[in-house]
Amino acid sequence: VAAVAAAVVLHRAGAGISGSHRVLIVPAVMAAVTLGTWVVRGVILSGYVAYPTSPALGADVAWRVPTEQVEWERAYIDEWSRRPQDPPPEQYPYDTAERLRTRASGEGWFLPWLARTLLRFDLVTVPLILCLVGLAVRARTRDPDRERRRRGTLFLAPVGLAVVFWFLGTPAPRFAGATFWLLGAGSCALAFESTLASTRARLSAWVAGLVVLLFAVSMTASGVVAAPRNPWSLWVTPVPAGGFHAIPRADVRTVVYPSGLVASWAPDTQCWDAPIPCAGTRPNPGLRLRSPGRLGDGFTLDPYEGRIEDAMLLFRFDP
Repeated sequence: VAAVAAAVVLHRAGAGISGSHRVLIVPAVMAAVTLGTWVVRGVILSGYVAYPTSPALGADVAWRVPTEQVEWERAYIDEWSRRPQDPPPEQYPYDTAERLRTRASGEGWFLPWLARTLLRFDLVTVPLILCLVGLAVRARTRDPDRERRRRGTLFLAPVGLAVVFWFLGTPAPRFAGATFWLLGAGSCALAFESTLASTRARLSAWVAGLVVLLFAVSMTASGVVAAPRNPWSLWVTPVPAGGFHAIPRADVRTVVYPSGLVASWAPDTQCWDAPIPCAGTRPNPGLRLRSPGRLGDGFTLDPYEGRIEDAMLLFRFDP
C-alpha cells in the first residue's frame, strides 16, 4: 500500500515511473495482489471484505455473519484494545455492543493504556526511541541533498499515518504489527545514509552501536516482563527433539447447535488444537452446515431473531 501511495505521489509530482522510480512497480503490483487475495479470503470466511470493520462492507452471500454480531465484535475489539482488563474477560459474552462502545469511548482509559503500551519494549518503546534518535541524528547532519531528504519523507510519511490510524482505531500493540519497527529502523537507516554522505562517519558508528544496544535491552526487558523467572527466554528457548514446540492444549467442551451441528467450544476463544469446527465465546445459534454431513462445503447462517444474550440457552454443552 505504501508503494502504491509513493507511486501516486511521484506521478503527481511529474516524476512519472521512469528511471529509478520504476522499481516501485513491482512492490505496487505485489501489494495489490496481496490486498486482493486478502479481500477474497475475508469474503470466503465471513462474508465481509474486512471483517469486522463495518457491516456496510458485507457481500450478498448466504454465509455472511449477521450485522448484530459484526457490530458486537467491533465494539469488543475497540473496548479491549483500550481497557484489556476492564471488565474481566468472562463478562464479555454478556455485554451488549452499546455497553462496550460506551466503555471504549469513556474517560480515564488513556493513562493506564499508555503505561501498559510502553511496557511493550519489543514492539513499541525501543523502536520509538530508535526513531527519535534517527531523526535527531538526521537533523543534526543537515544533509544538503534535497532529493535524499525527500526520499526519507516519502518513506516515513505512510508509516507515520499508519501509527495515527492504529491509535484512532484499535490501539493495542499486537495490532500495530511491525509499524513501530518500520519507524525505528527506517529513521536509523536514513540517519546512516545522511551521516555516511557527510563527514560524520564516526557518528554513524555510534548510532549503529546504539541500535544494537537498544535491541539487546529490548529483548531482555521484554523477557523480564513476560517471564520474570526466565528473562532470557526470548533469546534462547529449548526446542523439543522434533524441532517444534508443542501446541498449547485448549480447554474446550463439546457444543451441539440447534441445527444439530456438533463443534468444539472454547470459552476463552483459544481453540488451539481443538477439533474443528471450533466455536468462540459467542457461538451463533443459526450456524449450520450448507450440506448435511459435508464439512468441506462450508457453513451458512439461518436468521436469528432473538437477543444474543439469550442465544446461549439454545445450545447443549457436554463436558
